[in-house]
Amino acid sequence: MEKLVSKGIMALVPIYKKDRGNCTCAYTSEGKVELDLTIKTVIKNLCEYYYLDLKSCNKTYGSLLSSKYRPPIPFNKDNIFVQFKTRIPIGRHDGAHGYFNLNSIKGVKSKGKNTIIYLRNNEELEVLMSNYTVKKYINNGEIVRKLIKDNKLNCSRETLSFYDEENTPATKSDIALLYLKMLEIREKLE
Repeated sequence: MEKLVSKGIMALVPIYKKDRGNCTCAYTSEGKVELDLTIKTVIKNLCEYYYLDLKSCNKTYGSLLSSKYRPPIPFNKDNIFVQFKTRIPIGRHDGAHGYFNLNSIKGVKSKGKNTIIYLRNNEELEVLMSNYTVKKYINNGEIVRKLIKDNKLNCSRETLSFYDEENTPATKSDIALLYLKMLEIREKLE
């Protein structure tokens, strides 16, 4: 997963691959990479890589945005992914939604009932959603980005002042948050 992340993931789209079945196409700044994993598995692996609890994330951001379905997934402040329907699945458990990095979306344009998403690497991907809905999902992603950027929302609900007042030990989520901050510092130093 680290190799894929280092290439700069722009979009993850579910595809059907001949002789392999349900797979994922990763659009990166270096080009397309086809993975023999389902979209669900790729997202699960990314969540593990970024130490993100997807269920809690969906609950938190879904409630903040008053959006029960498909809230943005903020892996970190630079990798916030919004979800769009990219195909009509054949099987019941086949994923229909692709994940698009907010920083990689250059623009959108209507195409009948669907929408074309233009990525920064000049790829054009058609999604099976109206232009209005696509823009709404992008705006939700921007709201999440602003909340994270302004430090109004962190992975942990507690703040450092809480520990000054209460003198309590750190929780697992606090340690995870500290680890994420250390990773960010390491990335900046490299």
